[in-house]
Order: sequence, then structure tokens, then C-alpha cells
Amino acid sequence: MYHGLTPKATRRLAYEFAEKNHVKIPDSWKANKLAGKDWFTGFLNRQPHLSIRTPENTSLARISSFNKSTVGAFQAKLEEVLKRHEFTRSDIFNLDETGVTTVQKTQKVVATKGQHQVGKVTSRERGQLVTQVGIIGANGIALPPVWVFPRKKFDKHRMLSGIPDEYGATGLVHSSGWTTSDNFLRVLEHFVAHVRCSKERQVILIMDNHESHLSVPAIDYCKENGITILTLPPHTSNKLQPLDRTIFGPFKRYFNQGADDWMLSHPGQTLSIYNLAAICMIAWDRSATPSNIKSGFRCTGIWPFDKNIFSEEDFLCSFVTDRVAPPTENKVLEKNVDASLPSTSSAQPLPEPQTRAEIDHHKQNFVSPSKIRPYPKASERKASRKGPPKRKSIVATDTPERDEIAQKKLKKNRSEIDLKNIKKAKKKVMSDSSSDEEEVIYKDSSSDLDLEQDDDEDEDLTKLEVQSFIVSKVFGKKSVRHYAAKIEEVVLDGYNVKLLKKQVASNRFRFSEEPPAFVSYEEVILKLPNPLTDRSARYADMIYFNIDLTEYSLC
Repeated sequence: MYHGLTPKATRRLAYEFAEKNHVKIPDSWKANKLAGKDWFTGFLNRQPHLSIRTPENTSLARISSFNKSTVGAFQAKLEEVLKRHEFTRSDIFNLDETGVTTVQKTQKVVATKGQHQVGKVTSRERGQLVTQVGIIGANGIALPPVWVFPRKKFDKHRMLSGIPDEYGATGLVHSSGWTTSDNFLRVLEHFVAHVRCSKERQVILIMDNHESHLSVPAIDYCKENGITILTLPPHTSNKLQPLDRTIFGPFKRYFNQGADDWMLSHPGQTLSIYNLAAICMIAWDRSATPSNIKSGFRCTGIWPFDKNIFSEEDFLCSFVTDRVAPPTENKVLEKNVDASLPSTSSAQPLPEPQTRAEIDHHKQNFVSPSKIRPYPKASERKASRKGPPKRKSIVATDTPERDEIAQKKLKKNRSEIDLKNIKKAKKKVMSDSSSDEEEVIYKDSSSDLDLEQDDDEDEDLTKLEVQSFIVSKVFGKKSVRHYAAKIEEVVLDGYNVKLLKKQVASNRFRFSEEPPAFVSYEEVILKLPNPLTDRSARYADMIYFNIDLTEYSLC
């Protein structure tokens, strides 16, 4: 359940167990409020199936995401795709990235007992990252890897030094060394060139749902070349991905060994990114063996397809955070859900173990360890709409999913462009307004100026017309600023507006020279009355509003 007891916590539990059940214990236990070290040693000797292990750090997201409901939905998608195209072992592939650096994890060495500091040479303090893309097939084949180097220009002679041309590896570059949408398209071209898939000979490619994997050009390229993309549920690759289960572990071990050997055979030299490809090639060939690959697809239940590959014990990790699923408003969806799929909402509390001792001492108020230290359980989570929408396993090449991804990308790109325009306009407004002279307008109720103001104070701010003037808010890193603007166009979820720049200590405004910016409905807080102009030639290009705007920090 990923909440194991340390040796000291186990000794404390043994003391509390003895106290609750009135067992005679040594005085040293009472003084220290925990069992002795000799008892703990004897306990391990009496329980040969137990040992002290160093646990692997596992994030809460991975623990809670691997549950029956999530895994069941992925397996249902996989089964549907396998039946739809009648895929066989040779048509199923898995793709994932892993990082290697120029600073290896050193291996153990022989040293003198009692020596406190034992060192091992590495090339530098911090290494440079190179991403390796690995692709394997359920029939036991491993494609030549693809490397992404942290450079802007690709130098095949140096970056693929020691890699024969017939090996078929591919090198790419990016300033960060990470995989991007453009580079991933090149990875797919590498995949098609080696697998030779087409619309007549279709294949399935299983991978995680990272943003760089799900660009619209990549999905369209896959559809044109007969590739069906099935994404894994978020934070479950450590259990559902064959590469993570049986390939990347041995690969990293062989890579570290190879980097150690390189440092020993090149004394006084630093390991650079131009030496990594040759080391990775050897480590990849040694780790991506047919037996390891087939074992990875088998233990994840992908091929041979097995819905029951994971037992109840495997899902105990999610028991701690398991909560009742909230009721859905879409009753049509409830009718279409496969009742055979497991659901976390039906999960029952973990039954207490019934031992012979518990049964015999039941009448004597026997207290079990589970009552002294109950199984950990998270509290009920409050319903909240904050945060990004939760992702799930999808068949990305299906038309509905592809169109949804394209719509989200389009909306995101437009928002980024509009936000950039707003920032530019804000800088321009602040720089221009600081150079204007301070001037204050004094209103006279008997003035012959037009003092008309909109009477409808409750006007719907989502249905404003073009040429209307508004006050909108913009969230900064530490504060919220307000801008006056004129609506130029009504678009989806908001308006395209022309920003106004406020003159210092005045309600007078000038139109900004920046291009129109996007303002969502939520950012509109007030509709302004019709603007007024001054007859003075000095203020001929300015407008002002007959309304008190001092409560807004207008820019």
C-alpha cells in the first residue's frame, strides 16, 4: 500500500500491541515505549518471507491513478482496438522516451572497511541531457533508437560517432534536449520507415499522452500511414508500459556500466554528448532482447491480452485515496457504461485479517494490530472545478478525439497570442502614459456636455455590442490591473478589443496603437457609458467618461 513501516515504527507497533493485549514485556520496552532490537531481529528470523527493503520513491499521483476504474477503461479501449483491426502480435508497438546524461550513476567499488568517503570519477558536476526514444514490438523486435541532442544544429559526424549507417538510428536536435511536437513527427517518420506500415497494413502504437505526442500534424500523419494511437492513462506508465516494466531498467544499468568503463579507459577526459550515442547503442542492444520485450508486453496484459493480469493486491496502492465517484448528470452515459468494468466507487474497505490467535482470543477482548494502527485512508475530497481537466486513455487517431484535440490546440494558441498582445499593449500604455502631463477633469453638473449614462446597470456583459466601451481586468503575477477598451469584434467566449491608455491622474484616454487583444467574458467587469470629447484643441484626440473610475486601477 506504499505506506510501509520502518524498523522503528514496527518496534513501536509491537510495544503498543503488547500493551493493549496485556502481554508481559521487559521494563526496557516500557521505558523506551518500543520493542527492543533483539526482538526485532528475532521477529525477522521467525518470518523468513519478510526483509528490510529500500523503497522506491513513488508519487501520490501514480499511487492514486493506478486503480480498477482507470486500468479497466484502458483495457476496454485496447480490447476494442484489437478487435476492430484484428491486430496480431507483430502489429503492436510501444513507444516512450528516457533521458541519459553525461554524468552517470556510479557503480559499487571495492574499498577499505571503515573508510568514510569513497569516490568515483565522473565527467563533471552536472550532466547534459540527451533524450532517447525507444520503440519495441510485441513480437520481440526493437527498433533502432532516436536521440534528441541539446543543440540547435545537427552534426551527424560528431553526434552519431561510432554508429554504423546500417544500424538505422536517427539523430535530432532541440535546445533543451527534450522531445517536441516537431521532433516527434520525425520520430514517426523513423517508425514508418522501419515498420513499413500503411493503410493496408495497419499497426497500433501505445504511448503516454504527453502534449508533444498529440499534435494535430502527428495524428494526421499516423492516420495517413495506418497507425492507430492508443494513449496510456496518466501516471500509470510504471505499471502499464512494457518499456518501463522490463527494458528501461536494464538499459540504464548497462548505460551506467558503459559510462564507467569509458571514464576508466579515457583518464583525464570528460564524457560529452558526442560519446553517448555509442554507449547507448550497446546498452540498448543488451537490454532490448526478445525475451525482455515479450515479458514486458506479457506482464502488462497487452499481449497476450489479459484483463485479469492485475490482482486485488496490485490495486491496494489506490485503496488509501479511493473515494466514492460523484454522481453524474448525464444519465445516458451511465446506461452505456460497461457494467463488467471495475470501478473504484464499488471498492470495499480492506477486510481485517482473521488469524487463529484472533479467533481464540476474541472473547478476551483481543486487539489486533489493524485496530492499533488502522489502514491509512484519505479524507473525502471537496468538489472543485479548479485545475486543468483530467486526462484519460484515448484512441487519438479516432475522428472525434482528433477533432477535440485540434479544437483545444486552436483555442490554446489563440489565447497565447492574445495574451502576448495584451502584454505588449500594457507595456506600451504604461510607457506612453508616464510621459503625459498630469491633468484633472472637474465636472460641472450644469455643463452643456452630454452627461447621458446607461440606465441599465444589470446589462448582460456577455451580450455587448460592437463599439461598446468596457472595463476589463488582467491578472498579473502579483496583482490585478484594469483596462478600458472598445469592443471591435464579438468572438467565441469573449471579445476582440482595442485598448485605451489612460493619461496620468485623469479620466482621459487615448486609443492604443497595439493590435486588438482578446478579452474573455469573465474578464469584463463593467460597461462604460458613451465617451465624451472635449472642444479644446489640446484634448482633441482624447475621450473621457462621465463616471467615477477611481475604484479601478486603470492603466
